[in-house]
Amino acid sequence: MFAARIFNERADNNIPVIHGCVTTGLQWRFLMLEGDRLIMDLNQYALPEQLAKVFGILVAAARGPE
Repeated sequence: MFAARIFNERADNNIPVIHGCVTTGLQWRFLMLEGDRLIMDLNQYALPEQLAKVFGILVAAARGPE
């Protein structure tokens, strides 16, 4: 995420928030980099039980701010 921020800065792309996730495939955690501040969702989401929640988070991150 920090590398993506640096890449975008060098390309003059102003992307204020970068979303990321860490997963084993069955367990998911989500992060957000806003400037120099890294925000981690402390919840861990499990598949398949929380599939709708995981997809919802991914769709919201892809849509960006409304």
